[in-house]
Amino acid sequence: MTKTIKPLLRGLKFLLIFTALFFLLSFLAVTFLANRYFSRSEINYLVTGQLQDFFSRPVKLSSVQLDMSGYLKIKGLQVYRKNSAEFFIKSDYLLVSCDALSFLSGNFKVKSVKLISPAINLVKDKKGDWNFYDILENYRNRGKSGKISLVGFEIEDGKINVRDEKRSYAHSFDNIDFRTGDVDLSEAINFNFSTYFKSDYLSSPKPGRIYVEGVFRPENMNLEKASIKDVKCEISVNGMNFQAYGTLLNLKSPEADFSLLTPPVNLKKILKTGTDFPLPESRAQIRLKKLADGKYLAEGGVDSLNASFTSLLDYEKGRLVYSADVVLNGVNAEKINFILDKHIKNPKGKLNMKMFMKGAWGAKPDKLRITSDSAALSFKDIYRSIDFRELTGKMLITGDFQALNVTGGSAAFAGNSAKNVNFRWEQEKGLESFSTSFRFNAGKVRARGSLRRKGPRINNSEIMIHNEKTDLDKITSLVYYFRDRITAGSAGKKASGKYNFFGTAIKALYKSTNIDNEYGAAQKLYSYCEIRDFQPSFADTDGNFRIKLINGRFYNIQQNAEKNKFYYLISLPITTLYRLNRFGALKIQSELKNMEFQEVGADYTVNNGKIVINSFYINGKDFLAYTRGNIDLKEEKLDLMVYTVSNKYYSMGGLPESLTDAKGRPAMAFKLKGKFKNNDIKILDPNYNLNVIQEAIKKGVDIDIKKIDNF
Repeated sequence: MTKTIKPLLRGLKFLLIFTALFFLLSFLAVTFLANRYFSRSEINYLVTGQLQDFFSRPVKLSSVQLDMSGYLKIKGLQVYRKNSAEFFIKSDYLLVSCDALSFLSGNFKVKSVKLISPAINLVKDKKGDWNFYDILENYRNRGKSGKISLVGFEIEDGKINVRDEKRSYAHSFDNIDFRTGDVDLSEAINFNFSTYFKSDYLSSPKPGRIYVEGVFRPENMNLEKASIKDVKCEISVNGMNFQAYGTLLNLKSPEADFSLLTPPVNLKKILKTGTDFPLPESRAQIRLKKLADGKYLAEGGVDSLNASFTSLLDYEKGRLVYSADVVLNGVNAEKINFILDKHIKNPKGKLNMKMFMKGAWGAKPDKLRITSDSAALSFKDIYRSIDFRELTGKMLITGDFQALNVTGGSAAFAGNSAKNVNFRWEQEKGLESFSTSFRFNAGKVRARGSLRRKGPRINNSEIMIHNEKTDLDKITSLVYYFRDRITAGSAGKKASGKYNFFGTAIKALYKSTNIDNEYGAAQKLYSYCEIRDFQPSFADTDGNFRIKLINGRFYNIQQNAEKNKFYYLISLPITTLYRLNRFGALKIQSELKNMEFQEVGADYTVNNGKIVINSFYINGKDFLAYTRGNIDLKEEKLDLMVYTVSNKYYSMGGLPESLTDAKGRPAMAFKLKGKFKNNDIKILDPNYNLNVIQEAIKKGVDIDIKKIDNF
């Protein structure tokens, strides 16, 4: 048995060696014959003819060489665009693995192709046809004799320029590496592709990076039936990484179905959106389909935002135009903080939102409508000064008009709280108006106002406030609190400066009832101001201020004047009388405590730390006074005229004539000039004091009391 097997094995071994040697010698012989009987010019002519037949357009080659390994080395390939001097494809080198025996028949068969440093121009003309459509059509018309079958196709270090002559956009792809598995245009082809790219759609001049792998189903190059499936795409743009997975159908009029994974991103930093379009980290589903009228329908959703969208896309006059509907149902406000951050801070709660946008890509929307509602939204204002809680509200934005309506909820600020907050705000072009009501400090507050902008900055504003109960200490501390918050929040920040009133003009009308604090009490307080330049410091503010108090009392005048500079200034007419009394000039009680009044009025102008007192009067049962003059807050100087009359008669004896008016009542007219704490007093004739004071009281201060009473 062994003797029989061994000769068979030796014979089989010899047969295999002989067969291999035969094929080697045959290949060398064919290669020799091909190079022997076909000169390089003839091979060049043969290859050029084959390529021109395939591309259906002029082709030029610098040189062609068939080496011993069966590779055609083509140098300087140039394929021109049809009916144009512009090239379609040019490549430094083209390596083609071919069947050398096919040369003897004059029609060589290609096994694999490798393009080295090719440049390809893909152009869509004004009719909407690509410059390769005719190549595909010719290929389909060849039938079985023209079918392509390769074991591989490669592009190394390539470049593709894409241009649309009708829509005036362009894209470029550099450093292209492209590889496929077996190529049969009637079968599925596995491929991978990587490149750097630039696009007219990108806002960044820096190139992006793409890696794509998938399965191409060419369907014999019938683009309407061709597809790319199992696509995995990784894109890096401007330092941000995106991933996409899905399918692309109908390559002539593409239909797509993709999942897109995005990092937190503002699309304006990547695409020429024309407006901010921030997105959180999310997974989006996008479907794209061409409709019968030539427009594209895009639809999908963003899971993390509970959002869905539908959009129509079209080209008009070379521009991509769109109309889109976006719906967000019960989205957590924290997840859309990227949208809300310019308007509110630290949002919590859930929102429903609908948006409609229409316009051209790369520009602000021509039409915009946004509606939103919330049942329990909490947030802070842009200066983080007020903490709003559990608000119920609705919002509308459409064109130049915006509106917000809030009911219920509460607000906390500087250790205080407001309840039953109701707020309505509207904006149309540069004009904003608002109205609000809430419970604060055991009383109800109502306010209404408007402001006008010049560009992004506030130019002027008007406000009217009615407060049922006022704690002046709280009001004063709140003024400083909000001043400090706005000042800190506006420094160098345009967004936070949206409601920065510093440097603007303000008109304000105010009314309060039931005023009571350590300085005094009154049944009513009216005030009005016309500020030309509002500043954080009162001394730096430029404006006119008017105040009227009805039926009240000053408490501990002398004591309070010593601890509060402002109170000291307004009480000077009274404290000066008692200062004179200490020298025996008057016969009144030695200690100044409380004083009742029917009315107190003040009209003064402030500019650069200087106060012009146009009128300050006190109309009391026992005491009348009127003051006018100038006060310099920065230099702490004053120059005042003071007129007083006392309605009390004392049994201690008569007063000197210089200290009584024409009716014999205690009266003084004097001039104060000098420093706040050390001023000179000049006694004047008091005979006309009563007339001067009564005239001031009759004139009063110019405040629209009827308007604020009816509010």
